[in-house]
Amino acid sequence: MFKHHKEVLMKGRGITWYIIVSPIPKEKELEKIRKLILNHNLFQNDFEGVYLSLHDKVSDTVTWLKIRSPILANHMLRISEIHSYYKLVFDTLYEHIKNVLNKNNFKLLGFSFELNCQMYPEEPEGIIPMVELDLSKKKLDK
Repeated sequence: MFKHHKEVLMKGRGITWYIIVSPIPKEKELEKIRKLILNHNLFQNDFEGVYLSLHDKVSDTVTWLKIRSPILANHMLRISEIHSYYKLVFDTLYEHIKNVLNKNNFKLLGFSFELNCQMYPEEPEGIIPMVELDLSKKKLDK
């Protein structure tokens, strides 16, 4: 007799983006960019505690921005959905972030997209396992 295996729903992980931007936004520009970027429905509905901040200056004209959401809110995933869900998040938010920056005269020069991993204290029970995401290359500004 064939047994049907039901996949368990698990808590999703939060995300962190590091984005290399030029020129360095002034305080007013940063606030405008912050509002526009974080006003996306994925940030509003799927993630909790999202913030955007200046992270680290690279040079006099280039800086890192950090966008972080510690947890995936109100959304449970099956292990089989991990790659497709986070690929959708990556592709959608990459285009959104790049468009906001470009419309406000900033260039996206580089990025890093990561799933959040809590090393200490122990991660909570029922969270999806860490996976390596094979994300497509994206076109950067020159």
